[in-house]
Amino acid sequence: MSSPYSTNIESAEAIVDVGQEQLARTYAKAFLSATESMDQAALVEELDSLVTDVLKKFPEFNYHLTSDFLSHDERVKLIDGVLGGRASAPVVNLLKTLSQNHRNGSLHTVLHAIHKLYGETIGRHEVRVYVPQALDAKQQADLSEVLKNRFGMEAEFHVHIDPSLIGGLIVQIGDTVFDGSVRTTLERARHHMLEHAIEAIETNPQRFAAD
Repeated sequence: MSSPYSTNIESAEAIVDVGQEQLARTYAKAFLSATESMDQAALVEELDSLVTDVLKKFPEFNYHLTSDFLSHDERVKLIDGVLGGRASAPVVNLLKTLSQNHRNGSLHTVLHAIHKLYGETIGRHEVRVYVPQALDAKQQADLSEVLKNRFGMEAEFHVHIDPSLIGGLIVQIGDTVFDGSVRTTLERARHHMLEHAIEAIETNPQRFAAD
């Protein structure tokens, strides 16, 4: 079973709106509050394993678990049949609670929110990095060291490849974005040149008048 920090819940990109994210965060807080006296690191690791070792490898189970075509009772039987005696009680109860509240379709976003919130409680934050090409191990280590020195935090990287950035990178920590991409630098330069040209026309229009 992998470290709870080395495996990112694949559904990170499934959060499609603020309302869904807030709802997932509510369930995540409730889960972490209910398991406060337990080994939460192990539970987070178990949730990661649920995604990588079960939901990804058995897509039919994932489909039925998150489908509205089954009733709550049918999903409970499915959960008990597949995970009973294998998964911990908190994990099983979480799945059943989501099913009971007709939030089974939010399973992946809730798992991601739990993973994220737990990381924050131990000073480890999710950092999204957008780069034109993949970062090697040294580049990630250097970036991690910069973030630790500047913000005093450990980073869990989610790297996204975007060739349109040309060079540099964009770093997103929560709602804060640090844009150091070449694309943005060029856009700013172009915008500055356009503003300068407009200002020149407005202040000295005769220069641009036809003879």
